[in-house]
Amino acid sequence: MDSFYNNKTIRLEQSLKQLGKVCIAFSGGVDSSFLLASALANLPRENVLAVTARSVLLSLKDQERAQRGLDFFQQRFGLRYRILDWDPLELPEINTNVKRRCYFCKDKLYTLFHKIIAEEGFPYLLDGTNADDLLEDRPGLLALQQHGIRIPLADAGLSKKEIRLFSKQLGLETWDLPSSSCLATRIPTDAPIDKLLLQEIALQEEQIAALGFPGCRVRYGSPTGRDGADGMTIQVEFDASQYDEQLHLQKEQEIRCVFTGLERMRIVFARAKKSRLV
Repeated sequence: MDSFYNNKTIRLEQSLKQLGKVCIAFSGGVDSSFLLASALANLPRENVLAVTARSVLLSLKDQERAQRGLDFFQQRFGLRYRILDWDPLELPEINTNVKRRCYFCKDKLYTLFHKIIAEEGFPYLLDGTNADDLLEDRPGLLALQQHGIRIPLADAGLSKKEIRLFSKQLGLETWDLPSSSCLATRIPTDAPIDKLLLQEIALQEEQIAALGFPGCRVRYGSPTGRDGADGMTIQVEFDASQYDEQLHLQKEQEIRCVFTGLERMRIVFARAKKSRLV
C-alpha cells in the first residue's frame, strides 16, 4: 500500500481531516467512489454521508451502478446514505436544453442536496471534480462555486489517470469504468429533451457497448451538417482509445441493427476527441 501515498493523496487526506464531517455527492463513478472511499478511510463513519440523485438524465445502468456502490460502502464501512429522486425536466432551462443547461441543472441539484445535508447536520458537501475537469469548459463548475461545494480531488491536483491508479490499488472495482455523462449531452442545444428519447439513447449505447465498444456515445442531431431523410443524423461516437475503422466496418451491420426502425436517418461513425477509458 506504500505506493498509494504521494504528495497529492497526502493533501487529500489532510483536507478531509480538516473538514471533519462531510457529505459526498455520489454518482457511483470513478471519481466519487474514490472520494467516498478516501473519506471513509480518514474519518469516523458517523462523520461521512453520501447523497445520490436519480433522474431521467441518467441511464438505468448508471443508477443501478450507483446503488451497488452505496450497498458496497454500507456493508463494508457502515456508510449512511440518502437518495434523491427528482425530475430535472420540470425546469424549463433543462427541458428546452439551453446552452447553459448544465449550470441550471447543477444549481437546482445542489440546492436540493443542501437541504438534505442541513437536515442531517453536515456542514460540507463534496463533489468528485478532478484536476482535469478544471481544464475543460464545464458550465456546472460555476454552480459548484456559487454553492460553496468543496472539490478536494481537484484541490489536491489529482488527475483522472491518478485516481484510476489509486482506485485500483485500493481494490475499488470502479477503477476502470468508462467516464459517463448526462444523457442530455446527446441532444443538440436548444432541441427539447424528450424522456422517451433519452431512454432509447441509453439502450442504444448499452447495446453498442455489448458489441465491444464501451464508452461509446449516441448523439442525435446533425454534427456533419448533412441531415438524413427525415431531418436528423445519428452520430455513433466511439472511444478514442478504441477507434478502429476496420473493426467498425466489420461490425457495421450489427451496429446498424441497434437502430432498427430508424433506417431513414443518416447514421455516421466518429472518433471521440479523447478517451473516456483512461
